[in-house]
Amino acid sequence: MKAGEKAVASNLSAIWSPGWQETLIGGVLQGRKQFDARGASAVCRRGMLSVAVRVAALVGVSAVGRVLGKRRYEDVKSDGVFDERKRVKRDVIEGGLKGWMTNVGDDNWGLED
Repeated sequence: MKAGEKAVASNLSAIWSPGWQETLIGGVLQGRKQFDARGASAVCRRGMLSVAVRVAALVGVSAVGRVLGKRRYEDVKSDGVFDERKRVKRDVIEGGLKGWMTNVGDDNWGLED
C-alpha cells in the first residue's frame, strides 16, 4: 500500500497451507450458513482453543493446561496469565491497528457447547 492510501476492510478471507485451505465469507466457510457449527473455520477461536488444549496436554505444561482447561472461553481470556499479552495487544491496537473492531460479549461459550 502506498503512503497516504487508506486500507479498506473486506469480509472475504483465503487461508492456505500445503495441507489445507479455506475460503471464508464473513468468518464462515464458503457455502455454509453463519450459525452452522460445520461452517466454523479451523482458525476460529473455538478451533484454536481446541488445538491449544490438545497441545498443552501433549507437552504437559501445567500452567497452560490449568488456564486452558477452564470451562468457559471468557474464563480463559480473563486469567492473569494473559496480562502481559493483553498489554501487548492494547499497544498494537492503539498503534498499528487503529480502528480495529474488537469482539465484545460473545465469549460466553465452552468447547463442550
